[in-house]
Amino acid sequence: MDEYVDFLKENYTFKVDEDKRGMKVVFTSKDSLTEDGIIWFEPAKRGWSKKPLQQRNTYIIVDAYFVHIFEFLRRYFNLEDQLTQVRGALIQLSMEIMDDYLSSGRESFES
Repeated sequence: MDEYVDFLKENYTFKVDEDKRGMKVVFTSKDSLTEDGIIWFEPAKRGWSKKPLQQRNTYIIVDAYFVHIFEFLRRYFNLEDQLTQVRGALIQLSMEIMDDYLSSGRESFES
């Protein structure tokens, strides 16, 4: 899965935006090859888990839109049965980006 993550890091920029519903990580193609991919996060609430929340900045993924990025990766890497692994890699990358954003003090973040 490292090859997919490396490809995304080389060909996409990642931006964290805040809106009224929470946060989102936007994957924008540097060469306009695909439309933007978006993963939405919302603040976690105590009732969503039986475990108490220990951290203030706890977000969960609530939705994602990666149709065009998946289609491009499927064609570029000739993927057929590996979309689940690619989806997992995208989720992991998004969580790392969000962690970097939250640890940076919520300043404007783009990588």
